[in-house]
Amino acid sequence: MVTEIMYKTYRYRIYPDDKQLEMINKIYGCQRFVYNYYLTCAKENGNCSSRDNIRDFNRNLKCKYPFLSEVDGMFIRKILFKLEDDIRDAKRKGDFPKYKRKNDKNSFVINKSYSNIGFDFNKKVVLLPVL
Repeated sequence: MVTEIMYKTYRYRIYPDDKQLEMINKIYGCQRFVYNYYLTCAKENGNCSSRDNIRDFNRNLKCKYPFLSEVDGMFIRKILFKLEDDIRDAKRKGDFPKYKRKNDKNSFVINKSYSNIGFDFNKKVVLLPVL
């Protein structure tokens, strides 16, 4: 018996205020920093396990770079899982992933465990959780 799983995606354009924009930029910056840091480690050591990277991040990297503690760990875990997938896909092609740059396309995913996300369709507003 084959079961099919259906995923739903909702895309919204948001217009954050200055404080929210600062937090979003911090998320992007921290994700980019962590991705590039562990990509360099993977190039030097030849291995990339998201589980090991998450453990190393929590034990070492967060202490060494305190600005990483300002961002929710969920965003860091997601980027480390993406790095592992990118490395696996690139190895199939005989290549290695590229470093993330500041002016690349940025996006992030909010977990469904954040149940306080609200929608006001009359005002066309998405109410995001406090990060």
